[in-house]
Amino acid sequence: MPERSAQYPELELRIEPAHEEAVVHLGLDPQNDAPWPLVFESLQAWEAQQRRDPSELGMRLTYLFTPPRSAASVPDIDVAIPLVND
Repeated sequence: MPERSAQYPELELRIEPAHEEAVVHLGLDPQNDAPWPLVFESLQAWEAQQRRDPSELGMRLTYLFTPPRSAASVPDIDVAIPLVND
């Protein structure tokens, strides 16, 4: 893979250790009205209930556009928290 990444010097190759993630699906374009406090409270409650800890990798937001993409398209968004492997 490093030889392939050399073809794209503007991109940084990042390799993460294997991990599990807790994911909250926010749905379509909740950018302005997303219930962010509720999202984080839900994740923290789930982590406590499951006795899981977040890893040092940090939160990830995934934006997915469903084809066909147009000017009117809005992303489908997931919030993921990497977890420490047991």
